[in-house]
Amino acid sequence: MSATKKAGETRIPGTENGREAMDAMDAFMRNSFKTFGGYDQWLSAGRENVEAVVKAGKAFAKGVQEINQAVFGLAQESVQDGVETTKAMLACRTLDDVVNLQAKAATVGLDRWLTEGRKISEMSLKVVEESVAPVAERVNHAMDRMGRPAA
Repeated sequence: MSATKKAGETRIPGTENGREAMDAMDAFMRNSFKTFGGYDQWLSAGRENVEAVVKAGKAFAKGVQEINQAVFGLAQESVQDGVETTKAMLACRTLDDVVNLQAKAATVGLDRWLTEGRKISEMSLKVVEESVAPVAERVNHAMDRMGRPAA
């Protein structure tokens, strides 16, 4: 639209940019249809993208649940070990027995936390991989489609 107002022309503020946005959206839609081979394929690609996001979300939720169970189990074991160690300390007759028992309990606890921590880290990596995989597959598919000449 020209910068000057013509006689009898009604000008609505901000519509110049709105028209540009509509033209850009129209160009995007035309290119998308060309890339995906038509409206039906374009809709199909959109549906498959949504399914990939849902699949990724389910994998993430399941993985986080498994990690939470592992962390809760580790914490529960640590509390139980603490209670048992405290009972054993109360039964000790000498300070040396208490120190030795405490050292053993600390070593066992540290070993457990390191081992379980490694397992939880591995579980976390698995969750990320399984959550990202469906979306990455769709992105790769779309990139392959965009690289092909239009039909």
